[in-house]
Amino acid sequence: MYMPYLVDTNGKFIGKAKINEQTKTIVFPSGARTTFGYLSTDKDADAWYGVEITKIYFEECQFRSQYQFDVLKSRNRSMANVAKGIRCTLNPDPNSWIYEWVKPYLDEEDFPIKELSGKTRYYVIVEGELHTSWDEQELIDAWGKEPETYTYIPAVLADNEALLRMDDSYRKKLDSLPEAKRKQLLLGCWQSVDSTGIFFKREDVKKASSVPANCFMCRGYDLASTADDSPATKGCDATASVLMAKSKDGYYYLMSGDYYRKRTGDRDATIAAQGKRDGADVHIVIPKDNGAGGAAAFEYLCKFLISEGLIPKKDASNSNASKLKRAEPFFTAVQNGLVFIVESGWDRKTLEYFYRELENFDGVTKSNKTRHDDFVDAVSTATNHLNTVKVYTVPKLGAFASPPPTTKAIALADM
Repeated sequence: MYMPYLVDTNGKFIGKAKINEQTKTIVFPSGARTTFGYLSTDKDADAWYGVEITKIYFEECQFRSQYQFDVLKSRNRSMANVAKGIRCTLNPDPNSWIYEWVKPYLDEEDFPIKELSGKTRYYVIVEGELHTSWDEQELIDAWGKEPETYTYIPAVLADNEALLRMDDSYRKKLDSLPEAKRKQLLLGCWQSVDSTGIFFKREDVKKASSVPANCFMCRGYDLASTADDSPATKGCDATASVLMAKSKDGYYYLMSGDYYRKRTGDRDATIAAQGKRDGADVHIVIPKDNGAGGAAAFEYLCKFLISEGLIPKKDASNSNASKLKRAEPFFTAVQNGLVFIVESGWDRKTLEYFYRELENFDGVTKSNKTRHDDFVDAVSTATNHLNTVKVYTVPKLGAFASPPPTTKAIALADM
């Protein structure tokens, strides 16, 4: 394909033109170069540090990690007198990090809005979080940074006339796929209808502005011990927690949640600091892994939290049970209208992550670098602990000859 630009009529390379098979590099007569590479793992991206690249092209970008994209984007620099930029081909994948970039171009059902195709959108990244707008000045006013630009150009099979001419049966193949894949690959829909909402739908959770009095509260944890600061651990499982309350009439309230990736020492200190913010009477429910190592780690964390004036509790769930079995009480409560959420207590990004993770949970797919179940485990832990607790409302002062010792809800649970 490139040869007409590299050789003369006699088949000899022109000027600086050459092809290097070993480095997968094509040098044009002017000295400009095109290099082909791969990104199988995040470590592969690190090989590009120190390189200056004017144009970068990603094939099937939804399969690349955000780390890979960010590293290559940082190499998109050059003194060459040509416009720099990045182009990506991609297929719809709602579980990919790139979905947040594409979302403004989609309608409520996650189909592309044709009128927005190719329209410039502005973005800034602040502390790792993406912020986008159609209005450049809005971002400048909000974040004090000069925005960069991007766009999204959707295309479906009908737009690829050349492919249809070469293989007119291809449309039939896509049309016969399961519904979710058919909508994605044939119609360009970013919604995964087959794999979301099997056990949990966010619309089934009722909204509450606050938590009623006389509730018992606990924070359930799913623990991880790896920091997300290297290519080898990027996207690993996170430590997740959910602060949850149960009222005396059997309703559950999701009050707040958090997730982060930290090594054991920093993680434990963060758990203690969060426990103090929640309040010393809020139980901290932590899982205990099987085996001697799990028992020792659980004992150490409990001793540390007790020394900080907090109340650690062992997860009441059977550690040998499947994730789905442990999560069933929570999913059942949601489906029966027993669960409320106080969205004002959640960070916006964390809340969306929580919703999407629970909606994507299918009870079968194992956790990986793009699909996690940390919040599923954390909310299961909290629910199952609350189900071991009986909440009693302290009688009014007039019912006692002398004032009772406390006016808070009293929780009875196995110590």
